[in-house]
Amino acid sequence: MKFTADRSALVDRLSTLARGVSTRSALPVLSGILVQCRDGRLEMQATDMELSVKGGLPATIEREGEFVVPARLFADVVRNLPGDEVAVEGGEATVKVSAGRASFTLHAWLASDFPQTSDFSLEGAFPLAREAF
Repeated sequence: MKFTADRSALVDRLSTLARGVSTRSALPVLSGILVQCRDGRLEMQATDMELSVKGGLPATIEREGEFVVPARLFADVVRNLPGDEVAVEGGEATVKVSAGRASFTLHAWLASDFPQTSDFSLEGAFPLAREAF
């Protein structure tokens, strides 16, 4: 799997997803974010088995695939990278994150280890201004 995305947009999305990451769990994979590249879009998801957070953003997908990466470490690396774009390449057990001359290799889990969460339909959904809350 390989994609390139806007660094600041990815940082924003990762900070939102961090709300769903488990901080204490018997399953280490729950401390990670499921990253999926498919249909020209980057989709990500986190869960602590009670709360699930999903989000995505446009990205240049060079190769489709999926992996689970440690949420906190991934967010810290992306946040501190130079430049406007970040390139991420996932392998069997590692993920390479790079921008400019900086490059980091992170441990990854198989996407099949990440628990399945329920999907819900957006049929009948409507937008609501944040100020309304």
